[in-house]
Amino acid sequence: MYFKKLNLVSLIVLCLLLMIAIPNFAQKRFSGTEGTQQLPPGTEVIKMARARTEPLGFKALKVYDNVKSKPFEENVKFSNQWIRSHINYYDKKAAPRYRVYVKDMIDGGGDVTLGMRGWLSDPQNVAWWDSTIRKLVGDDGYARVVALNAAFPAGSEDYRIVYGGTRRFDPKTSTMSLNGTPQKVELAIGLQTNETRDQSFERMTKLGDAVRQQIFNFYDAYAKRKVTAAQVSQFNESFIVAGGCAMANTAPNELDRTIRYLNALNHMAQTLDSLGFQVQR
Repeated sequence: MYFKKLNLVSLIVLCLLLMIAIPNFAQKRFSGTEGTQQLPPGTEVIKMARARTEPLGFKALKVYDNVKSKPFEENVKFSNQWIRSHINYYDKKAAPRYRVYVKDMIDGGGDVTLGMRGWLSDPQNVAWWDSTIRKLVGDDGYARVVALNAAFPAGSEDYRIVYGGTRRFDPKTSTMSLNGTPQKVELAIGLQTNETRDQSFERMTKLGDAVRQQIFNFYDAYAKRKVTAAQVSQFNESFIVAGGCAMANTAPNELDRTIRYLNALNHMAQTLDSLGFQVQR
């Protein structure tokens, strides 16, 4: 009887120790909370992107074929559903690793003033964004935007690494960074003389559409086996450095982010040029 009681006491003590140890382990793994977990260095994420055999966002080519002839209003609904699917996944299904990496993208943080959660709940953004993109690049250009977004579905690893993480641009040093890993920008773009915020956004959107046209041409060439594995790796590296929001024009009209996106797009344009897909500027 004494032995059984001792075993029971030992079992209880062991359970208590485990209850203490498991949170401590989680605390070390996630640095206390999900939001403060240290992100992997940019070099590691770039390495992951370069290792992929398919161009990031390649599925957009098929999506574009499906949406390019649909009415603008229908494509707006399609875009809104993509946004809602990401918020729903983040809130109800996402694992800690996923949540940590896309937190700023969903809820805002860093230089992201309006995260995805606010895209459809902010009246000014709802009234302005879709119609402005359409006005600047037409129905076809808007279809390219929503198709490229749709290539990164909720919960996918591609969405996590392309839209998540922390990207910055320092205009003083002409340096982009991914998760704190710096990269010098060639031919950095800044504000033009007396340029307004609306004018800079227009410039970004039109450059973005020119870049997206060549991205889709690259996807088409890949589908026809006309690009090499080395070209895919180079494409993916630039895509990951630029980030999904820059590539798909998904941002409110914020001056700092507009300049960052302009430089990200310019970086992608230079890569496409070198791959034989000349971006019309």
